[in-house]
Amino acid sequence: MPIHDLLYRCPLCDSETTTSLSNQTSCLGCKTIFSNSVDSQILVQPQREPAYLTSARMLNLSMKQLLKVRFDCVSNPDQSLLRSESIMAIVSEYQPIYSKKKLMGYTEIIRGGTAGHLILSNSLEFVETKGVLHHWNFDQIKSLQISSDAIQLYMQEKGLHQFKLIENSPKLWEDNLKLAISRCYLKQNLEIISYQPVIKTGRIKI
Repeated sequence: MPIHDLLYRCPLCDSETTTSLSNQTSCLGCKTIFSNSVDSQILVQPQREPAYLTSARMLNLSMKQLLKVRFDCVSNPDQSLLRSESIMAIVSEYQPIYSKKKLMGYTEIIRGGTAGHLILSNSLEFVETKGVLHHWNFDQIKSLQISSDAIQLYMQEKGLHQFKLIENSPKLWEDNLKLAISRCYLKQNLEIISYQPVIKTGRIKI
């Protein structure tokens, strides 16, 4: 995964980052440079402070804290938190995979696609030129997973949907959706136990 897909926003100041190099990204706000280093570490080079090594996990935790602050600062519930140009396709069927005549599993068959925008606000919508094509509440999302350029969501009673992102990082969408889904269930006194392979919830213990 290119480093920009992981650090899609600056973990220090929450500004956007550049996409010029696959192994390096820089903050458009504080100008800090982030580069891949040895042993899965990341070299952080602030503009006015000494450089240091840290883990991607620590930087991602910082990004998630800043994401929570950004969610809390939204005063209008209808305000878009995230909007990406994308191509939506629905899985129409599954094709079996065999190895030496033994069934190993299934792969999705995806045909066609509709161009539009995926929008995250107080719900999730897919919009095309004629208007809203699909609308989902967050508790309708039963599973989510990402690839290098797409996010797959299984919608309750609607099947598996794939959104190929023309812009923005799938990791950006994963983090935002996980936070939105968890807050949706929190209002129902439920907490997320796991996201994989499907979303599981449990009652919050008081």
